[in-house]
Amino acid sequence: MLPEGLKQTPWDYPCLGMPSYEVSQFSNEIFDFIKINSGHFTLKIDPLLPSKQFIDAGFYYCDTLVEPFCSEERFIAHYDEKVGLMEFTDTQEVQAMIANVFVYSRFYRDFNIDNSVADKRYSQWLTQLVQSGNVFRFTYGGESAGFVAYVNNKLVLHALQSNYRGKGLAKFFWTQICQKLFLTGHKEITSSISMANTTILNLYSSLGFKFRHAQDIYHLLKD
Repeated sequence: MLPEGLKQTPWDYPCLGMPSYEVSQFSNEIFDFIKINSGHFTLKIDPLLPSKQFIDAGFYYCDTLVEPFCSEERFIAHYDEKVGLMEFTDTQEVQAMIANVFVYSRFYRDFNIDNSVADKRYSQWLTQLVQSGNVFRFTYGGESAGFVAYVNNKLVLHALQSNYRGKGLAKFFWTQICQKLFLTGHKEITSSISMANTTILNLYSSLGFKFRHAQDIYHLLKD
């Protein structure tokens, strides 16, 4: 029986090779559990809460996440006739796009986790999303330019191929997927991004998104 505020994250076990948990509220009971159990623990916490208690317990800072959100009424669309959106069905093709792409994520920034393990984690997640029909390909002039994955109204993974980055094209690609989700009946679109990733922050701002629910992310790895 796990203490209140602690849940397992079994989807991370195959790549981490150990039990993994998410902590929603730190407590003495959870601290006692950590002392006698090995595994990888993720703590998501309000940035204004005092951090000494869980830092003393061995947690270390990895990232600060924020939630972009936007209604259809506030959305600012950008158009380029060369940009298209197609459903992704080829798992192998999309896998080739993800190596070292999510460098701002907490698993890449965790100094106790090798980048190859982080790649494996996102590879497994993306495979599941492709198999569920939740991944779309961005195209530019008919050529593959990147991908975006979603769950319900939330954009969960997205990336452009290197030759399409830094050219001001992302706002056109994101317009395509956001409008598609609005057309399916969603009243609001959200995501989750690292505060360190100023490029994606600026992108969402240019589309009319605002930001809420900041969370500091801490990890603890116990053998």
